[in-house]
Amino acid sequence: MYVLAGNFLQNQNWHNDPEIMKTIISFYSKAKAFESLANFYDACAQVEIDEYRDYEKALGAMKEAKRQLDKSNGVNKDIK
Repeated sequence: MYVLAGNFLQNQNWHNDPEIMKTIISFYSKAKAFESLANFYDACAQVEIDEYRDYEKALGAMKEAKRQLDKSNGVNKDIK
């Protein structure tokens, strides 16, 4: 349910509303949907580059995306 809500909120104007961003992150975190969260951080980085030309913030978002992917890999290792 949390993943569906996070996916829906990504279709909203999240890049101009920090509350929607926080909610998306919260929903994906609660669902332990680390790959979805990593993809969201990737989208955030892309917005920072394309719209604001803020490469430092984009780098921070990409580092967070990697951190989430690392969590995802850790979860997948436990499943095997």
